[in-house]
Amino acid sequence: MKQAVKYTRWSAIALVVAIACAAFGVAGASAATKQAHATKFKGSVTIGLVSDFTGDLEVASNYQGALAFVDYVNSTGGVDGYKLVVKEFDAQSSPTAAVQAVRQAIAAHPAGIIGASFVIGSGLPTLAASGVPTVGDGFVAGWTGHKTLFPVNGDFATHESVVDLDIATKFAKSKKVAFIGSAIDAPQQKVLENHAAAAGVTFVLKDFSEQLAPTSPEYLTMAQQIKASGAGAVVDFGIEDMAPLQTDLNQLGASNIKVIGSDIPAATSGADGLLYGLPWATNYVTGDPGITAYIAAMKANGYGADIATGAYAPIRWAQAALLVQALEAAGPPFKHGAVVAALSHVKDFTANGIIAPASFPAYQTVGGTCDNVGQIVNGKWKSLINGDLPFVCGGKSYSAAP
Repeated sequence: MKQAVKYTRWSAIALVVAIACAAFGVAGASAATKQAHATKFKGSVTIGLVSDFTGDLEVASNYQGALAFVDYVNSTGGVDGYKLVVKEFDAQSSPTAAVQAVRQAIAAHPAGIIGASFVIGSGLPTLAASGVPTVGDGFVAGWTGHKTLFPVNGDFATHESVVDLDIATKFAKSKKVAFIGSAIDAPQQKVLENHAAAAGVTFVLKDFSEQLAPTSPEYLTMAQQIKASGAGAVVDFGIEDMAPLQTDLNQLGASNIKVIGSDIPAATSGADGLLYGLPWATNYVTGDPGITAYIAAMKANGYGADIATGAYAPIRWAQAALLVQALEAAGPPFKHGAVVAALSHVKDFTANGIIAPASFPAYQTVGGTCDNVGQIVNGKWKSLINGDLPFVCGGKSYSAAP
């Protein structure tokens, strides 16, 4: 059995795509690169893609990143001469439907599965029992301890890092933090409460009674309370959009207070100062070879319109890249056992800088501890950390399990 290979092949492909884009333009790049690398495939290998293709979560599933990576690989000859074929299974933004989608994906006999659904947690026990190697993001609970499940961010949902507090001190430049949220993220909130002292942070306000999607009056009330608390930074767990809170703080004359969210809402000048902390590099990062290749391939393969709105698309790209690396290491006939063994030996995988170094089996029992950090400046998002590994990394991750 082959050993897992280092993530190097894609640097060369990134150069090919970038040169083609420069020489032929976006539309021409796709045709040019595919024609230049036209190959008579030996056969095909199936990958299952479980995502939220419909329902409320479809807008944030951003599965296009995974599809772009597959197109990217096929345009250069596939994996050992085999064409990658993606079969899609719709979790429908429903935990119940996710279980059915997982069963259908397993029944298709894929070489591996990419889990790009926010409700896939309900189907993880079935996936683990099936033996099919599965690469996920780790954003929902249930990834811990399963030998065939490989989350690129570790068990992010139930092994929380205190990196948010490091962002508060390093980028919001304050150790006085207002900690707010809703009941949906109570376990993660407890982790930060327990380890604030070790991070040198004082919570001058704690309020976990908010709604997942607050109303305008609720945002304003929060802003008034935060201003009065003396906080210099705001950390949340369990609120969908923090831009309105930063906007209200700015309008109250408290623009010195920086809100740290975990999403990338539309940038407006009213929300100047808003920070995000995410465990993957976004399309705003510069000098990152993985992001450069991702953007080029998204454009070349018809997904250019999804770059600006697809905040999660880079992480989907990284998931597909990890599974493909394991397929290459395993080699034909891409047996499950060989793919799992290859994934189990992965060390410091970054998808060329899109994620912080991930290693297995370690990431099957802990969560990631690094975030890329960005901010709205003059009405536009910009990354505050750039380069080939654009992350700030905090202390170890702590279990948020009840």
